[in-house]
Amino acid sequence: MGNGDKTTTNAAAAAFSCPACGRRYVWKAQWAGRQAKCKCGAEMTYPAQPPEQNPPADDLYDLTPPVAAPVSQTPAAPVVLSYQSAKVTSGSSLDTEKLMAFQAPLWILCGGVVAELLAKLLFKHDSLNTAAIDIGLGLIVGTAVQLAAMLVAAKFRGIDLGQFGPAVLKLAAVSVAPGAVFDLFLPLLNIIPLGGLIGVVGVFVLYFALLGMFFDLDQSDTWYCVMVMFIVGVASYLLVQHFV
Repeated sequence: MGNGDKTTTNAAAAAFSCPACGRRYVWKAQWAGRQAKCKCGAEMTYPAQPPEQNPPADDLYDLTPPVAAPVSQTPAAPVVLSYQSAKVTSGSSLDTEKLMAFQAPLWILCGGVVAELLAKLLFKHDSLNTAAIDIGLGLIVGTAVQLAAMLVAAKFRGIDLGQFGPAVLKLAAVSVAPGAVFDLFLPLLNIIPLGGLIGVVGVFVLYFALLGMFFDLDQSDTWYCVMVMFIVGVASYLLVQHFV
C-alpha cells in the first residue's frame, strides 16, 4: 500500500466527539469545516483537520446533512394588526394639564357663584343687584388675599404656582366654592345638631382639597399654605378694621 493510501486510511480512522453528549464520529475529508448536527440535537462544526487517531467511533451514520448557514435578511416591517386601536389624535385626547389649569377651576367658579347667588336670593332674600354686588366684592377681595398669601408661601416654601392667569383663576374658584356650598346647605345645617360645626368642618375640608388639587401640593405644603392664608386673612381684616 502506497503513502497516499496510508494517509487516506489514517484520516478515515480518525474520530472526534460531540461536545454535548460525547458521541463519537469518524472524520471524513468531504465534511471538513462544515456544520453538522448530532443525534442529541447539538450543533457542532466538523473538524477542518483530521484529529488524532482514536478508537473506532460509536456510530458512523449519525451525522445529519449539513445545515446551510441562514441568510441574513433585513427584518420585515412590523405588521399592524387589524384589531389594534386607532391612534388617538391630540384633539380628542384628554389634556389633564389643561383641565386642571382652566376647565375645572372655571366650572367650580361658575358653579360656586351660581350656588351662592341662589342661596342669597332664596334664604337671605337679597335683591339680585345686592346679591351680585356682594358676591363680586367677596370674590375680588377673597382672591386678592389668597393670592398674596400664596405668593408669600411660594417664596418661602419653594412652591411652583405656574402661570399667573391660571393661578388667579384657581384661587378665585377656591375662594368662592366652599362658602357657596355652606350657604346652600345652611338651612339644613340650622336644624340638625351641631350643624354649624359640621358646616365649618366641611368648608375647611373642601377648601383644603381644592387648594391641594389645583396646585398639586402634598399634605405638608397644603397645610403650610392654609396657615399662611389664615395669617394673611386675619392681618388684612385687622388692617381694614383699623382704618374703617
